[in-house]
Formats: sequence, structure tokens, C-alpha cells
Amino acid sequence: MNYFIVFQNKTFKEEKNGQYLWAPQRNNRNGKVFHWENMKKVQPGDIIFSMYRQEMVSVNVATKKAIEANNPFIEHEKTWARNGWLVKADYKVLSRPVSMKKHMNEILPLCPPKYSPFTRKGTGAQGYLFEIDVNLGDLLLELAKRNNSGLNLNK
Repeated sequence: MNYFIVFQNKTFKEEKNGQYLWAPQRNNRNGKVFHWENMKKVQPGDIIFSMYRQEMVSVNVATKKAIEANNPFIEHEKTWARNGWLVKADYKVLSRPVSMKKHMNEILPLCPPKYSPFTRKGTGAQGYLFEIDVNLGDLLLELAKRNNSGLNLNK
């Protein structure tokens, strides 16, 4: 099992309601972007932490690996390419979101030096899906459980 962080400030509600994550395959210059390419790394059973407005709002379990899919966001048709990657996931919305700012002193030392989901100042890095290691993943899972007793990741 692997861990990921997804930043969904523009798309959380739609993605939660549809039980998926979606990212374009290429940028406007037809180039690949690492945080979109990470969609292809997700496997069933992987845990993905949803971040929305500097809070962890959902802990999701991937149910399928990435497939090619058209952009589902009508309002973002001009922002993002039509072709993209879609990962199905079971969203476990937290009744009590976890503030990332409150725990940044614990989080930052566990972030990778390259492709970190958080900047040195403790804000979210620009990007969509970030792969994280087991130490940071375990910490985020513990914070979610501590703040939300009874959180169950099984169906």
C-alpha cells in the first residue's frame, strides 16, 4: 500500500460526489507534469489524503488503477486538457477535518526534499497528486483517526 496527497481546492466536491480523482495527461504545451503523472502510480488499496483549503477533509482508498478519461469538469474545459487520467476511490469524508497548519512542525521533517506536497513555509505546493512515504502517510492517518474516532477505511 502506498500513500498520496491530493490538493482539490477547485474540484473536491465534484470528485467526492463522483468517487474519483481526475487529472489531465498533458499541460498546455503538450508536456507531462509529474504530479499528474503520479495518477498512473496509484493502485487499488492505496490511501489518498484529500486536502481542501489547508485541511485534510477526506481519507480515500483507491478502488481501481488509473484509466484514460475525458475531462469531467465543464467549468474547467478551457483550463485543462480534454484527455486525462481518472482513478476511482472510496471517499471517507472526515466529520472533523484536520488542520495542516496545526501539525506542520510534525509534517515538514517527513516531506521529501524533491516533489514535496508542502513548501518550507508550510503551505501546499502547487500541484495535484503527490506521492508520500510511509512515515508521512502513517502520521496523516494517525492525525485523521485521532481527530475522527471511529474512522474505518474498510468498506
